[in-house]
Amino acid sequence: MSIIRETVRETNQFTRNVANIRRIGIHHTGVDRSNIDCRESLNRHRNHWRSLGWTNDGYNEVIARDGRVFILHDPNHIANGVGNHNSDTYQIAFEGLGSIITPIQRTRLIERIRHAQQQFNVANVSVLGHNEFSGHATNSCPGINMTTLRSDVSQGGSTQPSPGGTHTVRAGETLWSIAQMHGTTVALLQQLNGMGSSTVISVGQVLILPTNAGGTLHHTVQPGETLWGISQLHGTTVAAIQALNGMGSSTVISVGQVLRVR
Repeated sequence: MSIIRETVRETNQFTRNVANIRRIGIHHTGVDRSNIDCRESLNRHRNHWRSLGWTNDGYNEVIARDGRVFILHDPNHIANGVGNHNSDTYQIAFEGLGSIITPIQRTRLIERIRHAQQQFNVANVSVLGHNEFSGHATNSCPGINMTTLRSDVSQGGSTQPSPGGTHTVRAGETLWSIAQMHGTTVALLQQLNGMGSSTVISVGQVLILPTNAGGTLHHTVQPGETLWGISQLHGTTVAAIQALNGMGSSTVISVGQVLRVR
């Protein structure tokens, strides 16, 4: 996990005893700036916060769309996340809108909530979305189902694929060729990178790869298995397995045969 400690331009004048933290507030930043880097987006947020006369940022930490975690204020510094509820709340936000949270953002959000719960001894029932705080029911933030999120946090798991390494797009590459290169599928790349059904990528774009992408993995063929079924089991494609095993266009396999799937 990439955690980046930001240098705040003004000194936060509002501090607290960390032992007084009782709740964790969840937010979206409320602006879709997926076309620019999170750090630039944070600078724009800060300009807005300063125009309001705030000497502290709106959140203790922000999770970028690519999963990076930006620490804006240490826990003993009060962030301006929820009016009248800031002194005992640790504020976590994800960049963008709740309706377009990326899979890697959600995975990181769950991880960061669990970390904060352990650090501050906060119960799951005290992990609240912005609009769950008293006096803020009409707020659209954080734009996600908090009941489901709390359930994911408490169950210790997530239905999202786990992130692995990254790939920087080069000239001439397509999403399909990148999937083939790393032994994964277009669908998994789209899901991990919050692309929906789009296959549009640009040179220099950093794509998140699923766990084990790029690593060697083998599968021993079991009775009743097909090449297609094995490809689905390991999140790859028939063509990728054929290429890795020198099979040409053949789909013939035999029980006990060891196939390289990544």
